[in-house]
Amino acid sequence: MDNIKSIAVKSIFWMASIRYISQLISWSVTILLIRILSPHDYGLMGMALAYMGLINIFFDLSIGEAILQKKDISEVDINTAFWICISFATLLYAATWPLASIWASFFSAPDLVTIVRVIGINLFFSSAREIPNRLLARDFEFKKRSFFELISAISALITSLSLALYGMGVWSLVIGEMVRNGVLTICILLYMKWIPKFLFSIKAAKRLLKFGIPITGHYLLGYVSSRSDSIIIGRVLGQDILGYYTVALSLSRIPITKGILIIQNVMFPLFSTLQNNVEECRKYFYRVVYIIAVFFIPMMFGMFAVSEEIVILILSPKWMPSLLPFRVFCIVGIMLSFTGVFMVILKSRGNTSAVFKYSLYSAILLPIGYSLATPFGLMGVALSWLFVFPLLFGYLFYSIKIDIGIDIMETFKRVKHAIIGSLLMVAGLTLLKNYILQNQVSFVTFAINIAIGIFIYISYFLIFSRQTFKDIQTIWKTLKS
Repeated sequence: MDNIKSIAVKSIFWMASIRYISQLISWSVTILLIRILSPHDYGLMGMALAYMGLINIFFDLSIGEAILQKKDISEVDINTAFWICISFATLLYAATWPLASIWASFFSAPDLVTIVRVIGINLFFSSAREIPNRLLARDFEFKKRSFFELISAISALITSLSLALYGMGVWSLVIGEMVRNGVLTICILLYMKWIPKFLFSIKAAKRLLKFGIPITGHYLLGYVSSRSDSIIIGRVLGQDILGYYTVALSLSRIPITKGILIIQNVMFPLFSTLQNNVEECRKYFYRVVYIIAVFFIPMMFGMFAVSEEIVILILSPKWMPSLLPFRVFCIVGIMLSFTGVFMVILKSRGNTSAVFKYSLYSAILLPIGYSLATPFGLMGVALSWLFVFPLLFGYLFYSIKIDIGIDIMETFKRVKHAIIGSLLMVAGLTLLKNYILQNQVSFVTFAINIAIGIFIYISYFLIFSRQTFKDIQTIWKTLKS
């Protein structure tokens, strides 16, 4: 078990180190893109990605996750999975040509036809790398995979920025996304040096699909809950409003998509290895919750506290309609920080029933909330999250409690200091901004707010929870060893 712990911690370290180097570059270039491009461009891209999100659910029927979850896999399993991926990707791209016209008509956006047909080529990249990528994860080769993601991200960002400066508009985003997928696929295939064989077993396919199809159902329902906002807003409120909404949501989720995903990627093979040992699963659950709470809860509260500075100074004043939705999403993001990890634990233990039910409830409640809120505009749709998502989060937490027998009070103990410290940070920054800085918005006041916020948060732990620093030291010693 100690070896597994060491591998998991080092995997997170390497993924975090490389990914955060990538993100420093990514955030800088993305901010430049947001300043150059218009809400209309991001609205169109949001509509195109909504389509890609739908068809990406089916290209492998989740058998890639089946390869990762199975304790013992054979060469026949691996090759069977590969050919299923390629076959479904080909069928889906063929269907994309007629479906692109229907999708564009639904949004009354003729430009979408060509965009969808071009970006659909990513299906072939995804299918070609899916199985080799899962094999990398099985071996905890996260250092290599993170490095490949760094190369692909930088390639995409350079491409997008160059095209945006050249005046290519939404196409700078489309082509950048294709470059990212293409470069990542090439890197993984070259490293793995794995050549598929013409092996296919009906029996192996049935075993893989038995696990994969319920997960695909979960992803389909997850699509309805995660992409229905873009579809409803784009259809009812238009492309510009969708652009504001997309940027606000994407900006608020940066810590989640770029940080929590590191933990999730490591947790799936880790909990799959421990799936039959409930006591160990419970122990690692508390550790993961603790790590997320200490590092990510203050990030979400911190972004909320300096949200005005982020929008005005970093995005530019033309994005001010995104400010209030961004604040709402920062609050929701605190729950979202834990949601992905909870889902990973349930899937890795084979509890697909709870995963499916959560996705079903999300697919019903969230779109209803969006639909009822659209008459109130952009802010109404954002606020609908605050009414609906806590119910979904509560169900998911209850499912974890039943599955591995976690204790509610023990879980609360792991997060209480992070919550209290973060709330004190927000209160301190509010007083600072209102009474000392007089609500001035500049890069100087922005830097002061960040520095004071960090100082308040760390000071709280120094006074009330010194054990936290000892825990971080323990993690660091594990890395050094």
